[in-house]
Amino acid sequence: MIDDCSRDEEIFRPDRVDESRVRVIRHEVNRGVSAARNTGVDQAQSPLIAFLDSDDCWLPNKLEQQLTLFQTLQDTEHLLIYGAYYTVGRSQSLRTPFGPIRRKQRVSDYLFLHYGCMHVNTWLARKTLLERFPFSTEFKQSEDWDALLRMDAEGVQFIFDPVPSALRHVDLRTDRLTTRTDFHCQRRFLAENAARLSPASRVIFESILIEQESAIPSASLLQFLWRRAKYIVSAASLSWGQRIRLLATYIAARLAYKVRSRFNRKPADLGDSSGVHADALATE
Repeated sequence: MIDDCSRDEEIFRPDRVDESRVRVIRHEVNRGVSAARNTGVDQAQSPLIAFLDSDDCWLPNKLEQQLTLFQTLQDTEHLLIYGAYYTVGRSQSLRTPFGPIRRKQRVSDYLFLHYGCMHVNTWLARKTLLERFPFSTEFKQSEDWDALLRMDAEGVQFIFDPVPSALRHVDLRTDRLTTRTDFHCQRRFLAENAARLSPASRVIFESILIEQESAIPSASLLQFLWRRAKYIVSAASLSWGQRIRLLATYIAARLAYKVRSRFNRKPADLGDSSGVHADALATE
């Protein structure tokens, strides 16, 4: 377990659990999520790595089901397993993603155009793979996307586990990284990954940033789509044919996401915190 310079009252005490394999490695200064994960990879003594953030949790069968899947695969040095998960929060209980990345589909299109998700707390991969693709300490946001795009560019295979394996908790407090978009960081991510994004996904990512920077709320889905459509049809980096195809693909993907969201909900009997928390158990 990596403690990224928590306050004294938040430091995890290994003696709270009856588990001799738990080690706590503490950064003397706060170095950020990327450095914390990289330290975990470096210090791990197992050939396989799975991540768990402190505010989320695994479902009890997470490791067992993914290890079973992993053992059926070939060339495991060059693949990463990711899976479905539930997002839970004040008004959310959504199961995502709705399906796997398609064969030969670029990761950027899966993430930004087709509403795919590869949440880091569902990953399972060899330590050697994660040592080849460490998280960039230049990013305090989008560090997982950056790692995935670098993997994709080098031909890493992504295997989808459809059985939900984690709960992602949405914390809407204003001091949380997930509630505040760092536009400088996101534009740096865009610049450094320009060659790894497909032309279509780059336009979509740019439109998302512009929409967020404007801070103009959308009164309805139609208003949201209209603003996004205006940006797409004015994208100078695409031909007119590409703009029309992208617009049609994006609208279809957005509407499909809205429809599927109504039916892919977390089971009521699962609760909001049933599972294994990072502050309850750490494994290597």
